[in-house]
Amino acid sequence: MSRGNSQMLAAPEVLALNSLLIQVSGAKLVLDIGVFTGASSLMAALALGEGGRVLALEKSRTYGKIASRWVEG
Repeated sequence: MSRGNSQMLAAPEVLALNSLLIQVSGAKLVLDIGVFTGASSLMAALALGEGGRVLALEKSRTYGKIASRWVEG
């Protein structure tokens, strides 16, 4: 499926760096503003691990619905 706004998706290197920074900082809470497809929110949740929390904000209902497909609970 093609997305006209694909430039809004973070590069894999950026997602990996953010994940590393979350892990080494010992963060327990991440605020993700403008989630688009939810990739950055998902990576943050994986980096936080058990007990961590991601607060994801998306203005677009369309992108919010796309991102919410990857979220459980």
